[in-house]
Amino acid sequence: MCNYFSNKIPPEKLESEFNRTYDLEEQEVSTSDFVNGFAHNTMPIIADEVINEFVLGKWGISAPWIKEGDKKALLPLNARLDTIETKNTFKNNVNNRCAIPVNAFYEWRWLDEKGKTKEKNKISIAGNDIFSLGAIYYIDKNGILTFAICTTEANELMSYIHNTKLRMPICLPLGKENDWLNNSINIQEFAYPNFNPNLGTLIV
Repeated sequence: MCNYFSNKIPPEKLESEFNRTYDLEEQEVSTSDFVNGFAHNTMPIIADEVINEFVLGKWGISAPWIKEGDKKALLPLNARLDTIETKNTFKNNVNNRCAIPVNAFYEWRWLDEKGKTKEKNKISIAGNDIFSLGAIYYIDKNGILTFAICTTEANELMSYIHNTKLRMPICLPLGKENDWLNNSINIQEFAYPNFNPNLGTLIV
């Protein structure tokens, strides 16, 4: 699972690090040290169809059967790689890929059986102050690009931290986002243990 992350990155740094044009209106963009996915905000992303520039993406993937204005509709924040090719919400979007630039994501380790006491961890790729999360997208009836972050089985570090669900997002070091956006590469190549990012963590 991945429901919270940090994406407070200056536009000029996004442009230089990802070698892509940033031309988004400030009032449209939501960036924060603590982005809550359940708020379904829009943010800068890189999509496979517009490869050379940043576009706006809304966290929480939509689907053709969701009615316009339906505030009760479930908009998934995550898509599991192990079921992504069979779930109705995701299977037609497997090759609609995007990358979400971040500084880190957050996960909580349960310190007791019922999760009454939790330890908050801020996780990044070791040695990288910017990386990206692999996601898939669907463009809704209003032309809004909506996305879900893809997750896989947890590696050793994330099994320790995310000790209830044993999951982790697809974490892409700088440059690796181009492989993710290349739809000729099977999406399962990014599942653990095929791909195992070098993650580091900080308790906050």
